[in-house]
Amino acid sequence: PIEQLRQIRIEKMNKLREQIDEIDNKIGLLLEKRTVLAKNLIKQKNEQGVPVEDKEREQSIISRVSETTHLPKKFIEDIYTIIFNHNKNA
Repeated sequence: PIEQLRQIRIEKMNKLREQIDEIDNKIGLLLEKRTVLAKNLIKQKNEQGVPVEDKEREQSIISRVSETTHLPKKFIEDIYTIIFNHNKNA
């Protein structure tokens, strides 16, 4: 009985891990798409002589995304700061 309970717990954890893996794969693909779009936008901005960095737009994105989730705003800010910096330096 104890071994069966242990096995059931392991199976439940594995199912959760599978779901997390699926989400991680989707996040990776979406980040890749976002990066491609951001690089295209940066290229257009450079061609038009427009500054690449737009802090107002960045804050708008952070606020919008924060409002659509129950995650702490600081967490969203941290993630998007990394994303923004990666795209500007890529």
